[in-house]
Amino acid sequence: MGAVGAVAFSKKERNFFVSGSSDRTLKVWNMDAVSGNNEEIITLKAKAVVAAHDKDINSLAVAPNDSLVCSGSQDRTACIWSLPDVVSVATLEGHKRGIWSVEFSPVDHCVLTASGDQTIKIWAISDGSCLRTFQGHI
Repeated sequence: MGAVGAVAFSKKERNFFVSGSSDRTLKVWNMDAVSGNNEEIITLKAKAVVAAHDKDINSLAVAPNDSLVCSGSQDRTACIWSLPDVVSVATLEGHKRGIWSVEFSPVDHCVLTASGDQTIKIWAISDGSCLRTFQGHI
């Protein structure tokens, strides 16, 4: 129902994408039925929807193995969700302003977040703990 603020494609199978909105929802969309390259507008049906945050979702990233998605929000949190059922794995709390970018490590079990508080944080996926905080964009 709100403006779409973030999208991310699956990395491995490339058969779904996720979207995040100003209505605070995270949606998973199936791409299996989409074929061809015509320019007609297609109405998709979300295969999973979750009320993910208390404010707008600014950023999304899908893990390299397609098993997780991370959402970053104006509510100063990032959340890690399991796929395809979109169940909460961890909530990453510690930024003082909204989160504008999230990204999974391609090799380690961690997530990067970048915030309006001028910091970048590395988080452990296993328990949601902050491993490091970096400053430098002051």
